[in-house]
Amino acid sequence: TMQEPNFEKINALGPDVIFASNRQQAVYGELNKIAPTVYFNTYDKDYMSALETNMKTLGQIFQKEDELNAKLAQLKKEIETSNAEISKSDKKGLILLYNKGKFSAYGKGSRFGFIHDVMGVKPAIEDLEVATHGQPVSNELILKTNPDYIFIVDRNAAVESIPTNKAEIENVMIQKTNAFKNGKITYLDAGYWYLSGGGTASTQQMIKDVQQTVN
Repeated sequence: TMQEPNFEKINALGPDVIFASNRQQAVYGELNKIAPTVYFNTYDKDYMSALETNMKTLGQIFQKEDELNAKLAQLKKEIETSNAEISKSDKKGLILLYNKGKFSAYGKGSRFGFIHDVMGVKPAIEDLEVATHGQPVSNELILKTNPDYIFIVDRNAAVESIPTNKAEIENVMIQKTNAFKNGKITYLDAGYWYLSGGGTASTQQMIKDVQQTVN
């Protein structure tokens, strides 16, 4: 597994380099015995800084620095342009993780905080608890908050590869929100947002997801 890798099989592959993320922190030393191991991390509170650092490291290793620098510049330009437009609006968004009948909300500085911190969408709820699994919220609180945009991360789609029925997520209470009434509920790409953020491809899709919602 990601947290308990089979070192014998990895060693048999004879890798020149190994890339590890935060789930392999505890076994970094063992991996490094097999081959030089590069640790990549994403920082919820400073997403773009981590992205730039990691991509520049990759560029150096694979001698693709010019290519990756160009891609980073393109992403930054897209974000800057979108942020300038989004900042003109007073509309607010709420990021929700749906998992087996329950909602958790995420705000600034969280694992999905890219929407607020980088893209500039104003949060519908301030001071949400910054936790891996978000802050549990009720249907009643979501309705009371009445966000203009709702961003949904379907955990089942990410982990089980089986999307939850939208009718289950968009229940009677959710249907009373401005977001639902105005067709502004977006189902974020679970593969990118929940599993594999922090790269150029995922960041490109994340920008696109937000742009499609606010435009």
